[in-house]
Amino acid sequence: MDTVTLNVGGSIFMIRKSLLQKLPGTRLAEISPNNEEYNLEKGWYFFDRNPEIVNSILDLYRTEGLLHLPKHLCGATVEEELQFWKIPPSTVADCCFSTISQYEGDKTMIERIKCNIEKQGGPVYTEEELCSSCWNQFKSRIWTFLHTPSSSTGAQVFSCLYLTFVILTCLTFILMTHPWFRSPYNPITMEINGTTIQSDWVEFMMNRFNNPKVALLFGTKEQPFISHINFCAMIFFGLDLTFRFVSCPSKTYFFRDILNLSEILILTSTMISFVFEYGIFEKYKLPESWMWFYACCKAVVIFRLLRLFRLSKHFEGLKILYLALKASAKELALMLVSFFIFSILFAGLAYYAEFYDPDSFENVPIALWWSIITMTTVGYGDVSPTTLPGYIVGSLCAISGLLILAMPVAIIANNFGDHYHWNRIRRKKVELIGAQAADTLTYFCCTRIARVRDSTFSVITGSLFEKKLHN
Repeated sequence: MDTVTLNVGGSIFMIRKSLLQKLPGTRLAEISPNNEEYNLEKGWYFFDRNPEIVNSILDLYRTEGLLHLPKHLCGATVEEELQFWKIPPSTVADCCFSTISQYEGDKTMIERIKCNIEKQGGPVYTEEELCSSCWNQFKSRIWTFLHTPSSSTGAQVFSCLYLTFVILTCLTFILMTHPWFRSPYNPITMEINGTTIQSDWVEFMMNRFNNPKVALLFGTKEQPFISHINFCAMIFFGLDLTFRFVSCPSKTYFFRDILNLSEILILTSTMISFVFEYGIFEKYKLPESWMWFYACCKAVVIFRLLRLFRLSKHFEGLKILYLALKASAKELALMLVSFFIFSILFAGLAYYAEFYDPDSFENVPIALWWSIITMTTVGYGDVSPTTLPGYIVGSLCAISGLLILAMPVAIIANNFGDHYHWNRIRRKKVELIGAQAADTLTYFCCTRIARVRDSTFSVITGSLFEKKLHN
């Protein structure tokens, strides 16, 4: 019987040579005594490779079927060994292909995490720019200080200060809409039928618009302590934006950043609001168009909450959440499309199911509002079916909403868990490498100190010995 003996990493394998010819193009099908792996004295072919997967590969030659892989091997090892033995991935069985596919997915996820967490995004100054002038070096330090919170202790302190102002502005945004935290303007002077009278702003606005929210916004101003906080925050964020713009290596990148554009809009609106509240409303009676312009400026201030997204550079958890949502983009798109289709479907069904009830679902848009609220399990109850067909459609709508929303959410949660798991492993590895580097540095320093100590001791003892001989 013509057999071939293989020595793979010290393990001996034997197989008939005729079986190796059944898979042409593979490494074992091409072996011959002329190969450099052939040992003439021993009569075997030696391969310095991992022997654990060889049994599975030889079974592929014996059965001419599908390749079944050991479950305990890492996907990277399996992929590397298959490339060495020239085994095409298409021969891997479906039940074992997850070993390779999971490795590819984990590898992509790990690279994505490293790219987004370990490497700071954004432009940087090149070596040529840094060497060209001291001004560029100074701007580079400012840019690193503002753009990379982990670059120094001062940058971390500044990041904490930035977070404090963000939280304070969010709180003032909530409080400034409550009457407790508003104070009235000075009374305005009006002339009615030739008589000059003084009118309260709130009363005047209430009589004019008959809306308490409009009267509160136009007829009162923020309490002094809220105004002082907002003024200090405006100065702080204005300086931060200015230094970011001046020190940014690429002005095109600066204006492409949605957070920078929103910051410019917020600061402009805040300044206009201050001008209205402390320079105009106190002295002048404005036309209605100017008042609504002021209202729009106050409404834009809500975008100050976007500053929270800049904190993703400070917290890894926010970055992981962003990466998980980005990895689940297809699932989110599928959920939105499915939700959109089914909401329109049930809106139409509910409209015609309640067609003979004049007080229920006046039109399809109202029915669409009902289907959205029902599928999201909110259920305001402002619109609801009143007939048996409507009850049936409503039940199916609620059940469909649970199914449509539950399945993609589970996938998104699983993606977040995987990203969080691999980031935790990455962080532990970084901490371990840092601890080993610190131990190495400590050992090096102690060794150097010991050498200096020994050499100093030798010099001192040698000098004493020579002095004693001289005496």
